[in-house]
Amino acid sequence: MPCRAFVPLLIFDEKGIVLAASREELIGTSFSNRGYYQVPKQQGDSTALYVSPPFKSVLGPIILNLSRIVPTPDGTFGGVVVAALDPSCFGILLSSVRYAPDLVCAITHGDGLRFMVVPERPELVGENQDVAGSFFARHRASRRAENVFAGKSVAAGEAQMMAIQTVRPVALKMNRPLYVFVSRSLDAIYDPWRRQLPGTALFFVLLCSASTVALIVVQQRQRQLEERARQTQALVNLRLGLREYAATHDRQELLQQTLDEVCRLSRSPIGFYHFVEADQQTIALQAWSTRTRREYCTAEGSGGHYPVTSAGVWADCLRQRRSIIHNNYAGLPHKKGLPKGHAPLIRELVVPIFRGELVVAILGVGNKPDDYTDQDVELVSYLADVAWEITEHKRGEEERHKLGIRYQTLQSVSRDGIHILDEEGNLVESNSSFRQMLGYASTDELQLNVAAWDASIPAAELTARVRERIHSPAIFESRHRRRDGSIFDVEISACGVQLEGKWYLYASSRDISGRKETEANLASSNRELEQFAYIASHDLQEPLRKIAGFTELLARRYQGMFDEKGESCMAYIIDGATRMGTLINDILSYSRIIHKARGGAETDCSQVVARVLRDMERTVMENKAEIVCGPLPVIRADQTQLGQLFQNLIANALRYHGAAPPRITINATRQPDAWLFSVADNGIGIGPEFHQRIFAMFQRLHTRAEYPGTGIGLAICRKIVNRHGGKIWVESTEGAGATFFFTLPLTANNQEIMI
Repeated sequence: MPCRAFVPLLIFDEKGIVLAASREELIGTSFSNRGYYQVPKQQGDSTALYVSPPFKSVLGPIILNLSRIVPTPDGTFGGVVVAALDPSCFGILLSSVRYAPDLVCAITHGDGLRFMVVPERPELVGENQDVAGSFFARHRASRRAENVFAGKSVAAGEAQMMAIQTVRPVALKMNRPLYVFVSRSLDAIYDPWRRQLPGTALFFVLLCSASTVALIVVQQRQRQLEERARQTQALVNLRLGLREYAATHDRQELLQQTLDEVCRLSRSPIGFYHFVEADQQTIALQAWSTRTRREYCTAEGSGGHYPVTSAGVWADCLRQRRSIIHNNYAGLPHKKGLPKGHAPLIRELVVPIFRGELVVAILGVGNKPDDYTDQDVELVSYLADVAWEITEHKRGEEERHKLGIRYQTLQSVSRDGIHILDEEGNLVESNSSFRQMLGYASTDELQLNVAAWDASIPAAELTARVRERIHSPAIFESRHRRRDGSIFDVEISACGVQLEGKWYLYASSRDISGRKETEANLASSNRELEQFAYIASHDLQEPLRKIAGFTELLARRYQGMFDEKGESCMAYIIDGATRMGTLINDILSYSRIIHKARGGAETDCSQVVARVLRDMERTVMENKAEIVCGPLPVIRADQTQLGQLFQNLIANALRYHGAAPPRITINATRQPDAWLFSVADNGIGIGPEFHQRIFAMFQRLHTRAEYPGTGIGLAICRKIVNRHGGKIWVESTEGAGATFFFTLPLTANNQEIMI
């Protein structure tokens, strides 16, 4: 019978999930509904070997499973180890019994279901032989281990002679026996017997001999399976024991203990464990085994980092990405030697640990008394994977513990009111600051809904708002209600977090009542100052005009009567009064921008610029300036203030020109949320260190003798842009001209095309 591929070994956890298998694609699959898992779990005898009825496996062939319970250290149910009987093995054994082509051999489960037939008879496999009058029923009723029957077979319908052997070793404590059948037609038996009696005797001798050999082979196979089961159970117990050890020890201690167990099971006095960095080029030694450190090696221990290129032949497992055996270390031609204090090395086995495509760690053992074999590779590879899994699990626990401590610390020291809500708006967790903010004791365990403290949103809308904020993080202002009913202003920062598959709203509330009040008072003071500036600048106009007017009158009437010094003083008075008037006019313009909250109107920016240029025609001509204006939009704005904005920027470009005639370019570009205007010139430029300073009141970069002005023009420009909701800035370097940019936000009326 040809050998078929199927799963010979499975290990299940207590829920019926495959933890380990010789076919990796089945790991993680649930077989909890299968009889070979359910029967051991229900009967609960960890010493029994459970033999399942034959069934068709997910991989194709009819198989028979042997199961044993894996108990936990406290004796409770921890899982099941399942081994499948190898059909090819039984096929060879049964074929060896067949001395004639018409001889039929079969194996039947204790429940009467036929497991296999040699030669192959697919229609008979799985058939129930437990029927009245059958040889099977007669054999089982006899309670004997062996029987030979002759007569008409119920299954075959012909006269046959059948030998039946019950297989149920006492040591195995099988819950169901197996039955071996050897049968032949009576005619085929008696015809040769009639011709030659010695041949009949030989038949019985061969039959008994073959049966004995077959039983011996079966028993050997059973012992191998028992040994494999014991090894598997030992590995499972090791895994469980290391998990228990991890609960009370740190990660380094856990890694040391794991390495010691690997050395014990592989009979290796030397053991080491390395981590491999993500670059796959750097190695970090984490631990030597206890015995290695104590008896064999005084080389540097954990924490050392070095490149793969500096590592010895043991790192071939990383370079070649496979397990490496060096049973003759001394004879290796490419070894680099051992560092000072390193243990003498006779032989070694090193295995890489993969996660995805990356090698994450390397586990090595050395100096086993005899050569390392493929079985050692299988054992150490499994234990290396267990070591990584358990230490990574421990690392995750330690990280979560650290995060928990940090979270608790932040919760306790934060002055903001931190609180977590579920999707229904129920309070899940809060810190003491939040509880005190609402008027509760810091130790109170609050069980409230957001409706109990939110005073800004109707209660019917709160749940929807909470879910909205979970998926749309935001910072916004709101109002909270204290326990006594008083209301206060808060600023809330909120975002959604997902924990264990559920969404929550993580929020932080900050009491801004005091700030709302550093702001109301400031707004009141600003209004008073603005009112004062407006009134003062307006009222100063009259006395200043009188001073300037009478001084000019005096100068004309008594012209020639003053000496040179007197004439100079009169000129200073007139110049000072004139500059003071200009300054007061500029202050008055600035105060009007603040004082008058004028509503915007539809404004054609091209017409505004054209009007400004007409008003400035004389100045433009005197400076021989060239002004180019590109397409400008129609927007909603204060027409007067927009004109003053363009006038101030153009006037600055004309005033601060260089040796070449001024050239000014005005453009506008639509952005997603605003119009971007630019006024560029070829003037003297502005150093980067002055880009912010020039927009402040009375800030001048040159003397009045060099360039006239009051230092208020750009401050007025910034105030106009700010009042329209935009921003203004300059880009320039000294000697290379300047470009002033400002934005005006798009509104429903500010999205017109340019004209």
